[in-house]
Amino acid sequence: MQDLEQEAEVRSTSNGAKTTDCSTLCDKDSHFQQMTTSPSCTATKSTSESHTQFLIPSFNRPTLPPGNEGIFVIGRNVSGGSETSHTFLQSPEDLGVFLREQAEGRILFLRGYPSSEWLSYLGARLNLDYEYLFQHFAHSSHLESGDLLCLPPLSLIATNTIQLYFTTLGVWDNHQSEIGVTEARSKLALSFKSYMDDMIHGKGTKLCDSIVRSFHVHDLKHFSMDQQITIKLLRVEKSWTIIIWSDAGTSLESSHRGPWLDMTADHSSSIRFIPMVLQLQNGQIKDFLTTTMGKTQSSQTSSIATSEQLAQNLCALPHDFLRPLNDFTIQAHPFYALHEIFRLNAASEHQFLNLMETKAHTHGRMDNDRQRSIAEIQAIKQLIDQDHEKITDVLETIRTRGGCHWNPEPQTREADEAREAAETLHRTFRKLERRAHAVSEACRDAISMLSSDAMVREAQKSMKTAEGIAKVTFIAFVFVPLSFTTSFFGMNFAEFNGKNLGIWVWFMVSVPVLMLSLLVWWLDGQKCRRAVSWIRRLSGGRD
Repeated sequence: MQDLEQEAEVRSTSNGAKTTDCSTLCDKDSHFQQMTTSPSCTATKSTSESHTQFLIPSFNRPTLPPGNEGIFVIGRNVSGGSETSHTFLQSPEDLGVFLREQAEGRILFLRGYPSSEWLSYLGARLNLDYEYLFQHFAHSSHLESGDLLCLPPLSLIATNTIQLYFTTLGVWDNHQSEIGVTEARSKLALSFKSYMDDMIHGKGTKLCDSIVRSFHVHDLKHFSMDQQITIKLLRVEKSWTIIIWSDAGTSLESSHRGPWLDMTADHSSSIRFIPMVLQLQNGQIKDFLTTTMGKTQSSQTSSIATSEQLAQNLCALPHDFLRPLNDFTIQAHPFYALHEIFRLNAASEHQFLNLMETKAHTHGRMDNDRQRSIAEIQAIKQLIDQDHEKITDVLETIRTRGGCHWNPEPQTREADEAREAAETLHRTFRKLERRAHAVSEACRDAISMLSSDAMVREAQKSMKTAEGIAKVTFIAFVFVPLSFTTSFFGMNFAEFNGKNLGIWVWFMVSVPVLMLSLLVWWLDGQKCRRAVSWIRRLSGGRD
């Protein structure tokens, strides 16, 4: 333990920290006094203070739970292709022992919600600047310093940091409550807002709880949620360390609140997440079958892996993402270690685009409510455009291989394998980018078609209304003159009370009046103006 404290002291002193041991680092004032000297999203002091105030609650979280609950850090050493396995680090002391082992490269996988003890020790032991923590925690929907307009963050390539966004699809059946999709969205949106407020302030949260960034209800069958993985490369002389911080920790079924729990309690007896499907190689399938039969799965792995219905692929990512890769290539090219993570991200994007295309096609064929269909497709197009921007950022990351610091090694025999893997990823995401653009264009065409069809329907409805009004107008032109003559002859005058006055007189008067009325009805305004103009010319000629 003394060695750990000395190492923490050396690293803290190099950064100008005022305290040295791990317990003192938990004090937020001294810790953030050090961190506010680091660059933030802007060069102003107010921005650093704003970021600091946002991160302070993160250092006031409960410490590690007792026993084996909540394994937050999983480590793996990469040493020249030697056989290595995952190390489950249950405390910062275990991390210190792990970091003292000789290795050319290390990978640390952080899972879900952190604790103040872990954040303080990781910051001091690995010389992590607070900007990395800010980039992972920050969310534009809840950050109180939103008036700074620095979110979402710009590209993080210059900081050796990579961010990937994963969309997990879910299935639910609204058979317990007969509410519509609009009411369901409203209620679940309020539930998610309460979840985010609790997540920000640490109410009811536990170490390794999964974090959800956004939640969308697409209809009464499918929903989706977004999570992110923030990756950073640290280099010390000839060794390197990759920190992979994933939002996916324990199963969401263990969270204290959230719309997924409300779905199960109030709307659907069971919900499930759709797995992200990857194309497996023969060796991966063999390992998967062996693990499934229980021949190689360790007790620690089984304590984290879960068969609950709200389990996700991302929860098992720390155990599987390095399995099919070559350690020699990883050692020389750290970016190659992220290959399977990028592949899983591509699978996530592919499934999301497929779902959005299906929903847009379904709404485009609905005839009962065109305005609602247009609103739904517009919402789908907005999600696709946001997804397209994320794919473009991933493409830029792959094109630069994460930045110059990720691949400083000279050309080696492993360079071809790493370059080929990166080119494969680039082609995959280029295809996803084209597909996102195509689906967005299809949504725009569907909106245009539905709008045109709605205009045609309104025009047809107006024509039918005009025809009905024309019929009523014709009837009025017939009966109004007759009503006039009837009222006229019904007046009490002595001239109308003569014995020789027959009904034929009424017909002789009514017929000319009726003909005159029909003539006026037949003539439109233009013909009337022509007639008036002709009469004026005629009278002028006589003068």
